[in-house]
Amino acid sequence: GGCTDSDSNFADFSAVTPLPRNSTSARNLCGGIAGTRTFSIQDGGGTSFQSSGAGSTLSVGYARIQADSGSLVPSGVAIYGLRQGSTLVSETGVPASRLMTTGLTYVEINGPANTGLAVANPSNEDVTIDYVVTDSNNVQSFITGSITIAANSQLSRFLTESPYLIRALSGTMTFTASAPIAVTALRGFTNERGEFLVSTLPVLDPSIPASVLPTYLPHFAVSGGWRTDVVLVNTTDVTETGTLAFFDQSGNSITVPVGTVTVSSIDYILPPKRTQRYFLPNVGATVQTGSVRVSPTTGDRTPVALGIFSFTAGGVRVSEAAVSGLRGTQLRTYIQNSGVVGSIGSIQSGVAIANADVTTANVSLETFRLDGTSTGLTSSLSIPVGGKIAKFANELFPSLPSSFQGVVRVTASSAVSVIGLRGRTNERFDFLITTVPPIEEINLGSSAEVVFPHFVDSGGYTTQFILLNGVTGQTSLGTVLFRTIGGQRLDLLVQ
Repeated sequence: GGCTDSDSNFADFSAVTPLPRNSTSARNLCGGIAGTRTFSIQDGGGTSFQSSGAGSTLSVGYARIQADSGSLVPSGVAIYGLRQGSTLVSETGVPASRLMTTGLTYVEINGPANTGLAVANPSNEDVTIDYVVTDSNNVQSFITGSITIAANSQLSRFLTESPYLIRALSGTMTFTASAPIAVTALRGFTNERGEFLVSTLPVLDPSIPASVLPTYLPHFAVSGGWRTDVVLVNTTDVTETGTLAFFDQSGNSITVPVGTVTVSSIDYILPPKRTQRYFLPNVGATVQTGSVRVSPTTGDRTPVALGIFSFTAGGVRVSEAAVSGLRGTQLRTYIQNSGVVGSIGSIQSGVAIANADVTTANVSLETFRLDGTSTGLTSSLSIPVGGKIAKFANELFPSLPSSFQGVVRVTASSAVSVIGLRGRTNERFDFLITTVPPIEEINLGSSAEVVFPHFVDSGGYTTQFILLNGVTGQTSLGTVLFRTIGGQRLDLLVQ
């Protein structure tokens, strides 16, 4: 007994024969298991399990998601939670990584902000990684280096640490690996209370040709405690030009504060492999929200748009999240509702959806349980050209149970840009916001393994692992293998 708390000792505990135990005895935390985790995910469904977080000694590693023979590998999201003392101070959602040999990510090292990489090498051979860091404030500045990741090993470091030792700058890191690796990029921000806020940065594949279509950030927020940094990232070897424009929820052009001026649009010029950041400050009492459209000049490629939005209360930045919309017409994202809205520990999930086409987008949403069965709860939206919506699940589906884990399926008549949102109220009644990366629904999947390049447990941390089946009409069967940074089996207790 002892794994439930119904305020009744007769219900919560049962009489058993005592077993001798000492410090070397295997642990069994309320049905938790160690080393591996098998999964069976139905069409439209998913599964979720979390590390125990018990103990004061930090445990770090990586996880390999492998499909059974004849099955397809699911998509994955990990949510890191960090407590300092007894207070939850940060959560961030990180997508599982497909193996890659080249990549690019945004880098910011400046005072309280830092950027880190977690790199997992799941192969049986050592991997050499060559990298180039560019400084967007100095087009003549390049920092080059090379590191080696041992076979079946993982390395997670901030870029100010060895082996990188990068100075303060804002720009990009491009890397090339001698064999496929899995990579996660994280942004860390130390707030005014000395608390460490973590958010996720996209790792892009520069070998994939950049789009020529406009791209959208489905959500920004400014004033009323909110600020947003809009970052444009040029993944190509040629200069990109175009226009950045701001719209309200109805698709109307609006003016917003950018730096020290107020504008409705900005022209940009982006040198190769460089970035440009636009700061939307918290300057008023009334919250202003909307979407951002990035339109390339005819014939140019489109930069990747990244939004970093944060919330400040009482002079302290309490929450920060990075967003990058996923474009498509059929998408899925994990949602979780728990507790009474606004109460300590409560969780509310939601979505932000922007119209990414030139016609009105008619959008249907439906919720599914983790076993793949429909709840029967649906919602229909009409989003005008340039418009967007951002709502929590209990607003879209008023009858959704207050305790729920499942999947929202988004189906649109034309292209939309989507992000998943997750809000949580901590022990100080701070509202923490993070993003949960959505996945695109596909007809043909892959059996190739995907990897969580980094997980962390204990020492204040927990990791929630979420696997979603994004392949229509297929069941996904397989195993998650937990490994230490040196590649040995790690007895990570999850439940």
